[in-house]
Amino acid sequence: MARLPYMLICAIVLLQGVMAQSSNGLADPQQASTALNQLCTAPATKNLLSCSIRAACKSSLTSSSDPSCSDAVLLTTACKTDAAVASASGACSLVSASCPAGSESSISQCTPVKGLLPTLTLQQNIFNICTAMKMEGCGACPTPIDNSTVASCDVMGTYAQLCTVMPDMSNCKSMSAMCGQSPLPLALAAYCPNVASSQPGSPSTSAFDTTIPEMKMYLHTGITDYVLFKSFVPRTLNQYVGAVVVSIALSIVFFIISAFRKSRLIVHAAYRQTIAKSTFKFWDTKTELYQLENAILRTLEVFVGYMMMLIVMTFNVGLIIAVLAGVLIGSYVFDRSTATAENSNVCCV
Repeated sequence: MARLPYMLICAIVLLQGVMAQSSNGLADPQQASTALNQLCTAPATKNLLSCSIRAACKSSLTSSSDPSCSDAVLLTTACKTDAAVASASGACSLVSASCPAGSESSISQCTPVKGLLPTLTLQQNIFNICTAMKMEGCGACPTPIDNSTVASCDVMGTYAQLCTVMPDMSNCKSMSAMCGQSPLPLALAAYCPNVASSQPGSPSTSAFDTTIPEMKMYLHTGITDYVLFKSFVPRTLNQYVGAVVVSIALSIVFFIISAFRKSRLIVHAAYRQTIAKSTFKFWDTKTELYQLENAILRTLEVFVGYMMMLIVMTFNVGLIIAVLAGVLIGSYVFDRSTATAENSNVCCV
C-alpha cells in the first residue's frame, strides 16, 4: 500500500508525457502554424509556392477549411517540394520529426499538395516565357542573383497569370498539368480559375489578375480581347456589341474623311487653275492653307485606317466582320467618285 502513491505519481507523469507527445508535431495546428510563419517571413523563403498558396487560402473562406490549405500540409509541401531552399530553415525540423519515411500514405499532414513543382522550376519557366515573349506581368519578377535564389515576387501568381494569357507556350505545360488534376486540390483553385469555376466548393476569387485576356494569335471567336486600348476589354455581350459598333463606325468615319478630303481637293484644284492664269506668285497664302488642310485630312485618314488595322489584328472574327461591314457601308454611301488607284487604297497610305 505504501508504494501505491508512488505508482500513481509515475502513472500521471507517464500519461502527461503521452499527452505532450500527442500534442507535438504537425498534428498540433499551433506548432504547424508557428513553423510555417517562420518559413514565410524569412527573406530567403517568403516567396515559396507554399507561402503564396497559404495567402490565397486565407483570402478565401471557402477553401480555408480544406485539408490542402492547412498549415501542416503547406509546411510539408514547402519542406519536401522545395527542399533545396526550405531545408535550411529550422521550420522543416518539425516535418522531419513528424513524418518518417513512408508516412505519406498513413499521416495526412505528411502528404504535400499534389501537382506542384519546385518554386525554382516555376521561376525558371517565368524567365523562359518572358525571354521568348515580353508581356504584361513579366516585370513582376526581377531576376535573382543566382539560380538557387527565389525571386522577390509572387512566383506562383505570376506564373499562373502568364500561363493564363499564353497557355500554349511550352513552359506552361506544368501549369496545365497542375490545373488538370481531378479533383483539383482547393489549395490550387485560386490559380486555376477556369477549371475551379466548375468544381463545387472552389473559391470565387483568383490569386492573380484575371482581367488580362488570353492572347490568341489566330482567327478565333469569343468576346474577350483588347480593342485598341488596355481598358477596352469586352467581358459581356453588351460590351462586345459596343466594340462591334465602334468597329463599324470607325470604318465609316474613314470613308467620310476620305470623301471630304477628295471634295476639298477639287476646290484646291479649281483655285490653282485660277491663280495659274494670273500673275506668278512665289508665295500664295491661300494655296498653302489648302495644302495644310489636305495634309491634316490625309493624316486623319491614315490614323483611322491604322485603327481599323489594329482591330483586325485582334484576330477576332466578329470584329473583323464588323470592320468589313463598315467598309461596305462607308464605300457605298460616301465613295461615289470614279475608282482610281488612289481611291482603291482603303487602309493606310
